Amino acid sequence: MKKGIARNVIVFGIITLFIEASIVSGINIQIEETISSRGDTLYVGGSGEGNYTRIQDAINNASDGDTVFVYNGTYDEYLIINIRINLIGESTHNTIVTTNASLAVITISTDHVKVQGFTISKKSPHSRTEYGIEISSSYCNISYCKLIHNSFYDIRIFGFSNHNNIYRNIFQSVSYGIGFGNCFSCSNTIKHNNFISEHPNSDLSFRNHWVSNYYENWIGIGPKIISGHFFWSGLFWINIDWRPSKVPYDI
Repeated sequence: MKKGIARNVIVFGIITLFIEASIVSGINIQIEETISSRGDTLYVGGSGEGNYTRIQDAINNASDGDTVFVYNGTYDEYLIINIRINLIGESTHNTIVTTNASLAVITISTDHVKVQGFTISKKSPHSRTEYGIEISSSYCNISYCKLIHNSFYDIRIFGFSNHNNIYRNIFQSVSYGIGFGNCFSCSNTIKHNNFISEHPNSDLSFRNHWVSNYYENWIGIGPKIISGHFFWSGLFWINIDWRPSKVPYDI
């Protein structure tokens, strides 16, 4: 009986994957590359009069729709984003947020947040920082970021977090790139990222879209299989990137 149920679940999974592949291949998934804002811009770092010295202080003084622009530099702090803002770094490799905090470097707990242009890392090899970015929200965009040296996941997506776009980032930690905290986070798009020297992972990922990413450990032929589990059954589940990139993206 148990074998029959397991066999039916696996068959259902395979059918679902092929249906999903047909849908994804027939739809031009649009990823927003530019940052739009209808609010004010708050500045962190640099030499401007009235600029903030800490990113979190600027976030705390921002309102929905504002942009927090961060100049190049190293910012030793962890960030909590609970309002709808654009958090923009001056350059991916030179605007660095680092911390020894025990959970995440950046925690996002509200919808419609955009984070772009940062290096995000735990501060020291002995730090217990678990995640680079923790997302418990929907319709967020994470782009042009470099995530390195985080203990468990570079990005961890929790709860009913749907329709997030993870686009053109560099994942370069020693463990996993992206993990899902449960199977209820669906319709997230992971597109045109570079996964360097790590396993992309899709633990508890169900009906999320992996689109033309570069994987350093891909064999170079056929689709890329991204492993995970089907709900809480313990059964093996996979996501598939059908057209992996053969060369890394210029990020």
